[in-house]
Amino acid sequence: MEALSPERARYDVDDRFYDEAFAARGEPHPHYRAAIEALEQRDLRVLESASADAVRERGAYFGDNDAFAVDPVPRVLSAEEWSGLAAGLTQRVRALNAFLADIYGERRIVAAGVLPARVVESADHYEPWMAGVAVRGPRIAAAGLDVVRDASGRFMVLEDNVRTPSGIAYAEVAREVVGELLDRPGGDDFGPSFEALGAALRAAAPAGIDDPNVVLLSDGESNSAWFEHRRIARRLGIPIVTFADLDIRDGRVFARHEGRREPVDVIYRRTD
Repeated sequence: MEALSPERARYDVDDRFYDEAFAARGEPHPHYRAAIEALEQRDLRVLESASADAVRERGAYFGDNDAFAVDPVPRVLSAEEWSGLAAGLTQRVRALNAFLADIYGERRIVAAGVLPARVVESADHYEPWMAGVAVRGPRIAAAGLDVVRDASGRFMVLEDNVRTPSGIAYAEVAREVVGELLDRPGGDDFGPSFEALGAALRAAAPAGIDDPNVVLLSDGESNSAWFEHRRIARRLGIPIVTFADLDIRDGRVFARHEGRREPVDVIYRRTD
């Protein structure tokens, strides 16, 4: 029988909650064993301090000069867990896209009596002028869904953030930092995510434009996610602009960037 380390021996699994790492005292879930064994060789206080330093070195701030907190203990999912979670979230976002298309289109959900019209029309961010407007590509180009587990370990969604969610750049930083600290670099794991975001933005261009000019609209340094705006723009190879950089001439939006004034086909709005 394997001798338990003092740390494992002192750690109790609370049956009131789902424990991500341990199935029982001293016994990690199979997919967590390698991570636990790696962490046991490290001083967690030193690791936490090193994590904070690495985040600050990258300039990853969120809010008023608050460095984004990265827990050096990684969240590990098995392939089976990830497969089910990915399928469920994909289905959920597709349903939300269909809901928005219906709300601004035929409103079959209202006609069927499932959702009263007053609930739609009194919503804080309902835009009446968008009714009937043809939209190319998905209405939700990026979704940030808050996922937790119940006491049995079942995944549940607390909130659907689908307007201007933050997260992709901070998730990438977390993966980089934890991978480096535990000597398990993950490579460019987020490359496909940025590629998908870029493809969704280009798909929103008007018909007939094969190589659209896309810009990221930001409030600038006053925005709590300014770090993410810069990283996304760099990863996608698109400029960041503010409202002051935009003007409209003859029904067309133009943006001033690096001394040039160019027509804009797609605006990725990340403003407060």
